[in-house]
Amino acid sequence: MKPPKYQKDIGDFLVKAENELKYIQWDLKGKLYVAVCFWSQQVAEKALKVLWMFYEQKPIKIHSLERLALGIEKKEPEIKKFKGKLRFLDKFYIATRYPNSHLLEGELKEEDALQAKKYAQEIFDFVKKRIKV
Repeated sequence: MKPPKYQKDIGDFLVKAENELKYIQWDLKGKLYVAVCFWSQQVAEKALKVLWMFYEQKPIKIHSLERLALGIEKKEPEIKKFKGKLRFLDKFYIATRYPNSHLLEGELKEEDALQAKKYAQEIFDFVKKRIKV
């Protein structure tokens, strides 16, 4: 099989996501649960965009995990099994970034952060297995 045309981008996205998984670990130690949830969404977003590139599609410039998954479903039907997890992570993109959002510091608990981390890791691992990295 020939290498995908986005091979360098795929590598860059994977390295960035791996770094963000490290940020999650540090933020958990610091009890920064909002940050953990944000980074978890980012890891999943990059992983999904890696799948797009692996199948030689330019990823759309959106942050919705559900929409990213929908766009790759035909080539990667197993992504459907993550639908609920993607929906869970999706709520963190805007809500963790802006002060006027409905999610403020202190509202997220450790269990929310641990769940977000778990889902992000599962999605990341799924993608790495799929692209055989």
